[in-house]
Amino acid sequence: MNYEKVMKYLRSRIEELERRIKELSEELEMLKAIASELSKGRAEAQRVREEGAGGQPEGVKVIYYESDVIANEIPTTDGVRVVLRGGLRVDDELVESFLMKLLDELKDRGDLADYRVKESNSYLAEVVLVNPTQLALKQVETAIRYVWSRSVSKQSQQGSNR
Repeated sequence: MNYEKVMKYLRSRIEELERRIKELSEELEMLKAIASELSKGRAEAQRVREEGAGGQPEGVKVIYYESDVIANEIPTTDGVRVVLRGGLRVDDELVESFLMKLLDELKDRGDLADYRVKESNSYLAEVVLVNPTQLALKQVETAIRYVWSRSVSKQSQQGSNR
């Protein structure tokens, strides 16, 4: 190869690489814009959650799993009603072995004066907590989220096996 051919090859290669850098820079800018929009969407969703979903009556707390509303906590004169939005079967192993045992333990420890569980069509509809401590309330919220998450993952696995 002579000098001119090498120089011509190098110039064409440099031009090709410069075009590729420009393409990648444009893609990067698009990705930054998409990430910015996603971030704004997450911030807006968080703001709505913190405002109590706007249309909620005063004092009602919304319990979320990811972006889904799974329950509402409604203060009562002697405690809190946790009204579930469906989805947890009363005969689910985690409801029986985890959530109910937790409620019993909280009652035995004195973190809860009493509790009542209401069901509708074999689904857990409501848990009434009588005089719960803040710790007991947090533990029940966390337990409901956990049982809900496991129930959702079980349902999606069963759905994909069909």
